[in-house]
This record gives sequence, C-alpha cells and structure tokens, in this order.
Amino acid sequence: MKTNFTFGVIFFTRLNSKKTDQALIFLRITVNGKRSEISLKRNVSQKLWDKNKGKVKGNSQEARALNNYIHQVHVFKTLSKIGVMCKTNHIHHLRNI
Repeated sequence: MKTNFTFGVIFFTRLNSKKTDQALIFLRITVNGKRSEISLKRNVSQKLWDKNKGKVKGNSQEARALNNYIHQVHVFKTLSKIGVMCKTNHIHHLRNI
C-alpha cells in the first residue's frame, strides 16, 4: 500500500505596518496540502530580506544571528518530519530530504 506524504517548510515576511519597512518573519509548514503559519517573533527590514532564499541578506552580526535562528528552526522541522515519517512508515522517503 503506497501513501503519499508531502511536507514543505518556507520562511516569509509580513510588514508590521505601512509606516516602517520592518517585517515579521513567519514560518509556513505544509503537510499533505494543509498549511500552518507560525510567527518566529523576529523582525527584519524588508530591504534585507531575500524572498527567494528565505533568509536575511548580508553578513552583519544581526543578519548572521537571524539566519542562524532560521537555520535552527528549519533543522528542527526537518527532524520533526523524520519523526512523523518513521511513525507512519514512510522510511523510504528519507533519501529525498
């Protein structure tokens, strides 16, 4: 019996207000087509956000700190994916991570 299991993680921003260029960073997790969004409770200037890469541009201390945090969240979610797949017998999909 083959069952399909889809999992996606992306990071994106939403403007706090139209008065500033500061935006909140969000995480969107999609499992089998169902979305859930979580705020990371971190702000970044829209000018410094790379939409395509889902991370902060630059090499400043702030950019490195935010990108490190985003990376840690992404690793945690990937490990969670492995746990879900093991519980649902989707071990054969582990090579596709």
